[in-house]
Amino acid sequence: MHSFLKPGTGRTAIVLTDGILMNSSLQGVRDWLLSRFQLLAVVSLPQFAFAHYDAGVKASLVFLRRLKDGEKVKNDAPILMALAENIGYDATGRKTFAVTVEREVPGVEKVELQRSDLFDYRVTYEWSTANPKKPDWSERHREIIPDTGLVAQWRAFEKDPAPFFV
Repeated sequence: MHSFLKPGTGRTAIVLTDGILMNSSLQGVRDWLLSRFQLLAVVSLPQFAFAHYDAGVKASLVFLRRLKDGEKVKNDAPILMALAENIGYDATGRKTFAVTVEREVPGVEKVELQRSDLFDYRVTYEWSTANPKKPDWSERHREIIPDTGLVAQWRAFEKDPAPFFV
């Protein structure tokens, strides 16, 4: 990722196991990253975030900016630290979005707001009679709502990077 980013402005987000972030034997990896990137944010994910892929390891999202050659990051540079507890599903795979119905025309269309710690969705459903024995709502369109969840917290942090934990 380092070689693909523009020096000084290139940004990346990666998923790292907490072992890479915490294990003392991997200090060299952290030193390499911090010598080439500015750490912008760390979002801790729940233990079960990747369980449905048979990966039971604890992980975090790490956001970085590639440094220019010779650039040094100040020791007091702000870093957003956040904890995402509701990522939209639980350890069993059940959806955990906080759902609000924005509008509904019974038997025709329904629009829901689905909130998680990471971001919010707007989901449009249409009434489906594809199975005549059990008509039900069928998802037609899903969109991420800009500047919601941790994305909104990041925007606020960029404007005023006073130390805080989300």
